[in-house]
Amino acid sequence: MNYKKQIIIAGILLFAGLLSCGYFIGRGLTMFRTGERTVTVRGLAEREVMADNIYWPVAFMVTDNDLIQLNEKIEHNKQIIVEFLLKHGFKLEEITFSSPSVVDVQAQLYGMDRQYSFRYLGKGVVKLNTGNVDLVLTAADNSSSLLTEGIVLNSDEYQNVITYSFKGLNSIKPEMIAEANINARKAAEQFAEDSKSKLGAIKSASQGLFSIESANYNTPEIKVIRVVTMVQYYLTH
Repeated sequence: MNYKKQIIIAGILLFAGLLSCGYFIGRGLTMFRTGERTVTVRGLAEREVMADNIYWPVAFMVTDNDLIQLNEKIEHNKQIIVEFLLKHGFKLEEITFSSPSVVDVQAQLYGMDRQYSFRYLGKGVVKLNTGNVDLVLTAADNSSSLLTEGIVLNSDEYQNVITYSFKGLNSIKPEMIAEANINARKAAEQFAEDSKSKLGAIKSASQGLFSIESANYNTPEIKVIRVVTMVQYYLTH
């Protein structure tokens, strides 16, 4: 009987020891987790740049009852537009053409109940690709002079508007990321100071996507580039 009691008592003591050990281990892990203090901050970098690539489709329309004469009008208008662009300082290699489109308006169903003074409607596009923003702005302001040459511009369609873009992003990416990281660290340092802590090493960091937008509707040639980085720092006492 004494031997059995000794086994039972030993088992109870062992069980109590395991419970106590588990408690202190769990307590230690809890203290370790709560002892890790961090702060997560964001850093913004922003730049204003001028567009370095401009696509300007100078679109026009002509009408006639004869296809041969219609084609002659298209070629004549193209030549006038090219001369206009060259006069404003653009290079011939910056100018290309789209294949003209011709519509037989009398053959269209929607034209059966309507009388037209012409049979064929032709559309052409002289395309300009350049990096010279100043020349584009000047030429666009003077494009109404083409009307005096008898050219009917077709700029109302969405595909015929001037498009400004910036393709030199890779050249400024490193500087902007560095600037965003500096701004993130400044924010973290301020947080550490306010919380009576010291800023430690970086725990984790991530870079957001770059965004490129027009500064506003009236100045599409000016682009605003933004990037946000997120950095998590350790805080120490």
